[in-house]
Amino acid sequence: MELILANSNREDITDISSFANADFDINKEMKFKVQVARSYYTQDMTFGSWIYIPDTEFGGIIENVVTDTTLDYVELAGRTPRGKLAKRIIQPAAGQDYRTVSGDAHEIMRTFINGNYSGYLSVGENIRVNINSFTFQRYCTTYDGLISMLKSLNRKMVCTFVKKTNQPVYVDVSSEPIVDYSDRIELSNDNRINFKLDDNRMGVNHLIALGKGELKDRTVIHKYLDRNKKISASQVYTGYEECTEIYDFSSAEVAELNTKAEEKIMELANTSNFEMDVEKLNLDVKLGDIVGGRDYLTGISDRREISNIIYTISNRTISKTYKLGD
Repeated sequence: MELILANSNREDITDISSFANADFDINKEMKFKVQVARSYYTQDMTFGSWIYIPDTEFGGIIENVVTDTTLDYVELAGRTPRGKLAKRIIQPAAGQDYRTVSGDAHEIMRTFINGNYSGYLSVGENIRVNINSFTFQRYCTTYDGLISMLKSLNRKMVCTFVKKTNQPVYVDVSSEPIVDYSDRIELSNDNRINFKLDDNRMGVNHLIALGKGELKDRTVIHKYLDRNKKISASQVYTGYEECTEIYDFSSAEVAELNTKAEEKIMELANTSNFEMDVEKLNLDVKLGDIVGGRDYLTGISDRREISNIIYTISNRTISKTYKLGD
């Protein structure tokens, strides 16, 4: 494994893996940090320089330098490629309510990426996957918008630091089909893969929200959840299954109370937590792919999307942690 330091012209300088500790959080914090002992620090480790692992998406441009003379290291930090995409906004054209696109998925991605990141990010060849029409949410980030667009095609975004001979390094942004490993491989404790399933059905499914007003004139809104944990117009859980709470927001008008009540009932709803040691699967699992597990003793099963990958180098030891989404 190489951890490369490159200059602001995207030219490699040296491999720093033998004396640096690093942490890359690619899709939650969307940041990286690298700690270098003060005795190894050079003037090349500065703003605009690159730190990356070739053929992966672990890396970024140095945008933050922290030095503390009471510590024996200097910390270098910046955003991951996805973090850069998350700091641009897709705006509707003047006079339009929404931004709507059509055509090849990669060609659409190229219009938002190529030429907008000084060569840092670049979308390659088209994939011949056509979108008849896709409408972005108003003023969403470029990242959220493109992820939603790709998901509508059952595809995931892939970012890769590419270094070719005599060419500056760059991040290739592309897409691949989402792989559902829960359909291909039924993972259970029989496979010697440990996981934890916590299926908690003690949550609230009926919320009575109280807003402005007094006594009979007080604003009252009822919110219900269906069995798919979606807001329902009518009551689904009745009898012993009904679980009700009061939400008191006495200063709220109807519109605000309606919004806040929906947020509140989702906070109080049933929860299902699934944890799995994905690293032991020995599969080429990527961000956006799906894994699942089943406990034959209880009959409980679950499947989740890989929502984040954290790559850590500490004292030359590498670890990779996979986070599962909702």
